[in-house]
Amino acid sequence: MLNYQEVYEQIKNEFCNTCDLRTIELQISGKNACFFYIDGYIDTLLFENNMLKPLKRLQNIDVVDINVLNANTMFTTPIEQLPDVNKAIAEIACGEIVLLVDSSECFFRYSEKKYTLRAISEPPVSTVLRGPREGFVEDLKTNMFLIRRRMASPKLVIDTMSVGKYTQTKVAMCFIDGVADGEVVGRIKSKIQEINIDGVIESSYVARYLEENKFSLFSQVGASEKPDTIVGKMLEGRVAIIVDGSPSVLT
Repeated sequence: MLNYQEVYEQIKNEFCNTCDLRTIELQISGKNACFFYIDGYIDTLLFENNMLKPLKRLQNIDVVDINVLNANTMFTTPIEQLPDVNKAIAEIACGEIVLLVDSSECFFRYSEKKYTLRAISEPPVSTVLRGPREGFVEDLKTNMFLIRRRMASPKLVIDTMSVGKYTQTKVAMCFIDGVADGEVVGRIKSKIQEINIDGVIESSYVARYLEENKFSLFSQVGASEKPDTIVGKMLEGRVAIIVDGSPSVLT
């Protein structure tokens, strides 16, 4: 069972008392509880109306578990149970809302992200006279959607990983099952998982680790900011690599 005060202090210390870590302490049916989140990441209106207010009104509950939370709060993505404090800290750092309840068996994660993104527009380096004018942006989920919209097939596989010791940057590997070579897919995934650097800021950081021959005169890793180009390459059997924070997708 989680010791509220001990875990609360551990999370605060892990974030070095940074000013943008928000903590909202409350009582849920007489039990000490606290929401943790990073300021600027979440939709505060949804958070207050869908989670905070309902839980403050909760009474006569012996055990606060996922069934109670499902029945008494509203959310746009399913609640996830986090087994230990390290996982909870990682989710908070990624912009999720984590709930700590005294004497509970685990942490609870909500996701209500809302932050400003660049609008989808034509890439300035890839202007065309004919064809789609949409371009990738710096958000991973938006870029995944732009590919999925053009590839409405259950055979489209998207596999996500985290890369970078400090940045924990999300990297998504996209390919068409049955079209891409399984051996190539496995080799690329292994190379991404083996990347051991402090941080990944842009897709070029990952590209260096995917090159088979670093001294070749020919480009071994392609890149594009246009979804239609990337989907076309995937239909040829290539693997697309999306890096969160970069509008340039690798193939």
